[in-house]
Amino acid sequence: MTNDSKKPNMPRLFVCKLANKVQPLPHIERQEEIDGCKNALTRLEKYTSWQLLRHAVETTFGVPMDMFDIHKNHNGKWVCNYFFLSISHSNGLCAVAIDNAPIGIDLQKYQPQKFNKKLLKRIACENELKQLCGDLPRELPEWNIFVPYADGKKILSLWCKKEALFKKLDLPAFVTRNLDTTIARFVETSFTHDNAHYHLAIATAHHDIQMEWVEVE
Repeated sequence: MTNDSKKPNMPRLFVCKLANKVQPLPHIERQEEIDGCKNALTRLEKYTSWQLLRHAVETTFGVPMDMFDIHKNHNGKWVCNYFFLSISHSNGLCAVAIDNAPIGIDLQKYQPQKFNKKLLKRIACENELKQLCGDLPRELPEWNIFVPYADGKKILSLWCKKEALFKKLDLPAFVTRNLDTTIARFVETSFTHDNAHYHLAIATAHHDIQMEWVEVE
């Protein structure tokens, strides 16, 4: 594939629920990764997200995905030399984005017991705390873990943005406090699926991205 005119001129985002079962894949490296998972749900998520990637690529370019060399790079990230991609899955849903520029996505189901002030204190850098907490008096001993909301959904947003930025930058290790989301651009969206709240963050240079729901087998 060498025709640049066929490259996507804006990011495309695809979301789907899990397939009914894991079936053999022709991509050997991905199949080996799936076979190496002990957890049945993780295997199904990895299988479904790959089939979603196949749908995304073939819908965008109009050719079989097998025509592209999609492989893991030295950081363990799935990459393609012809376009940029990012994959995420969480608790029954999968998401895939493709673009003509570096992009990263993260999809998370909201779990109050996980996205709390304890997590915020562990992951947030100074700039992010200032953005969340505003001009609270610094003499308060707990100022740096105060959050002016109760449901934790802004902590969920912060986590998703950090994961998305980590993927976009293709870093070797996910060190949350080294990722400052206040100096990057994101597109975010929240939605409900099966009575659960999900949040999706996309680290992208674009101002908008359309989410497309699809079904995969």
